[in-house]
Amino acid sequence: MRVTPACCISDKHANVSDHWSNGCWISDDGLSRVFNYLDIAGLLSCACVCSQWYRCAHLPDAWTGRTVTVNFSLSADHSFYKPSEESTRVLKTFGDCIRNVKLYLPRKECPYAKSRNVTRNIAWVEVSILVLAAAHAGHLSSLELHAFEHTLYKDPVCAGRRCSSITFPMKEFLHEVLACSPGLQRLVVNGLPRAQCAMFRSSLHNLENLRHFALNYTKDCNSMTIAVCEGRLPSLKKLVIVTRHERYNPFLLPTWAEVFRRLPKLRLGLFFVDVHMTPEEFWPFLRPDFPVTDLGFCTPSVFPSLQIEAVMKMIPDLYKSTLESFFLLGICGLFCQESLVDIVRKCTKLTRLVVEPTLLAETVTKIAEAGRSRLKTLVVQWLMDRVKSDPTRLRLLSADDIQTLQNHVTAHLQQPSEVALHTKMAPNYRLEVEHFI
Repeated sequence: MRVTPACCISDKHANVSDHWSNGCWISDDGLSRVFNYLDIAGLLSCACVCSQWYRCAHLPDAWTGRTVTVNFSLSADHSFYKPSEESTRVLKTFGDCIRNVKLYLPRKECPYAKSRNVTRNIAWVEVSILVLAAAHAGHLSSLELHAFEHTLYKDPVCAGRRCSSITFPMKEFLHEVLACSPGLQRLVVNGLPRAQCAMFRSSLHNLENLRHFALNYTKDCNSMTIAVCEGRLPSLKKLVIVTRHERYNPFLLPTWAEVFRRLPKLRLGLFFVDVHMTPEEFWPFLRPDFPVTDLGFCTPSVFPSLQIEAVMKMIPDLYKSTLESFFLLGICGLFCQESLVDIVRKCTKLTRLVVEPTLLAETVTKIAEAGRSRLKTLVVQWLMDRVKSDPTRLRLLSADDIQTLQNHVTAHLQQPSEVALHTKMAPNYRLEVEHFI
């Protein structure tokens, strides 16, 4: 369903096309349910048709399960990052009924940087005002903020150092959003700079309904665990910790015993991103007495791939009765195929497996057999097979082979499942850690 509006109406001139409203036989409730099946762009177009459609596009049924994603991109003169026009229009038009918001600030290298003193400002003020307006409306239930720590350090221009040229009043923004969002149930802060970490303990007292909390600066875990021990997050069900670029171990803190005493049903998610550690160094992170349900290793480096199999051999013994999701991102699955099959076979609660890149077709079949009637999600990027004339050589599977394998795997799983097998990096799958925390 797609409508191309002649003009966009607002509350001030909502009677502009009332002949639409008079001739429409669908009730407001029915129309809002129809709108629920549209994407954001379609809903924005429909809100511009007539007063009834505008009103129905703001009803709760039209926003059930809907998330507004705000992305930033470089301006035409490459001087600053700005939000997309559609994101801004959606926040302005539907700010009073938005429930779920994702903010993705710039995270990639700047190809236009010509010196070490390049500054990339962010047009943050307008977006922050609009998101705060949505929070003040009282309907915000999920807030995700991703990639706020700029990663220009991977750019040769920065000579291996982290570029801190991007600045924004994030501490004040978060504090105000949390203060006026007592109904917030999901909070993800992925990439908060070091200077902003102290805000959590003082800002969490208002979130009595928070059920899912993810943060990636692990040195702030002490403040977070103290807040839990003080009873500030009584409804917390899942805590996700993402460790990036460092070896700080938050699980050595003495407050964890009190955390699990207060929240006996708390589940943990652990993600290791670009952390280069040996199996011996990983061991203190993987505590068998913690109820880890989600576990992910995410790194583009080849070196950890050579170590990852030794680490993965530990997992079935540690979390065979708790692990529900396992992610291997940026690590070649060819290094640990048998370990993957072993994890699926022994971890009896595992329902989701994502591997990027590269598995053999025969390994995918073994995984499907091991996860029969249990595995609900199986995603693999890059599938290969052995060359029949020379088993030591590998080849990429053709599209026909992929389809045959996918049908075979789906039949093995014996239930409605998400099976996504790709012969190359598929553009519709962004296998980045923020999509799984």
